[in-house]
Amino acid sequence: MSGPRIEALSEPELEFGNSQHCVDPRGGLGLFGPYDLNRLGRPASLTYGVIGTTEGARVFREFAKRLAEPIISRDMTQPRERSKDPFLWPPFPGFEAAFGVPWSVPSWEGTLDADVVEQATTQGDAHQRAFDLTNLYLEQARIAAERDDRPSVLVCVVPDDVWLFCRPNSRPPPGTKALPSRVVELRRRHRDMFDTYDPHQYELSPDFRRQLKARSMEFGLPVQLIRESTLRLNQEQSALDRSLTPLSDRAWNLATTLYYKAGGRPWRLSSAREGVCYVGIAFRRSERSTDGRTACCAAQMFLDTGDGVVFRGQFGPWYSPERKQFHLAREAARDGQAALSV
Repeated sequence: MSGPRIEALSEPELEFGNSQHCVDPRGGLGLFGPYDLNRLGRPASLTYGVIGTTEGARVFREFAKRLAEPIISRDMTQPRERSKDPFLWPPFPGFEAAFGVPWSVPSWEGTLDADVVEQATTQGDAHQRAFDLTNLYLEQARIAAERDDRPSVLVCVVPDDVWLFCRPNSRPPPGTKALPSRVVELRRRHRDMFDTYDPHQYELSPDFRRQLKARSMEFGLPVQLIRESTLRLNQEQSALDRSLTPLSDRAWNLATTLYYKAGGRPWRLSSAREGVCYVGIAFRRSERSTDGRTACCAAQMFLDTGDGVVFRGQFGPWYSPERKQFHLAREAARDGQAALSV
């Protein structure tokens, strides 16, 4: 009996500035610039704001200074480095050299009180931790959104403790007792007479990242989250024992993300046919499902330009624990097709 057949697919060609093609995103940007280099509508400048504690804003400013200049993380005079894949950790040429847009320091900063952030992070209720922390960032995001010179993108610098203690399966910090599940269920249904909590917080995800992304949509500003430790300029490991990719790699990641979220188009799929849209379906299992079958379905539509739209579908019994597969019912698939064709 033959085993499973594995087929390696070739990398798709991408289109960059002046209709040049390349399979490597960073190689294409470094050689030819972004796809919209000489096209109307591209951002003439990149204005961005930063939200974080005093320390978070400081480490971001230091990182931002490095994005203005070339970053080479590999010493090619060393035999060990020359023996590695030449496409591994390519140099970062500097933001303006890669994207043709001037790079500058943040146009606005929203400062969070580190003690208040720590207090929110050390609560025993996972939902309240995420809810209170999200509120702190949203207060600053609202200020940025109401400015006459509102930024194009908001960068939220997050302390690593938030990443540790504000995810769906995170436990409270040492020394903090988790709120019993029966108390959580009681809070879901009843408001406290002293308003010590908001029952609405239990309708939201206890994941800080998801909650901030969802609730910040009301401001119409793209948001990029980044951990403070990701902004370290050296390769020394922190107290979290977290190793990082080279600085040039992190520079490429953040620079490309900010350019795209500011309205730029770094590249497009060269094989995409003009006037044709492409639709994909994604599923996610519900965290509150009692039988393990409930899931949410979303359709993602992409145009030939690379622009995309996400259509959120309804919850339903789309997951089969026995087959470990997702499938829409015929009626739900028909409704989804009708929604996309409107």
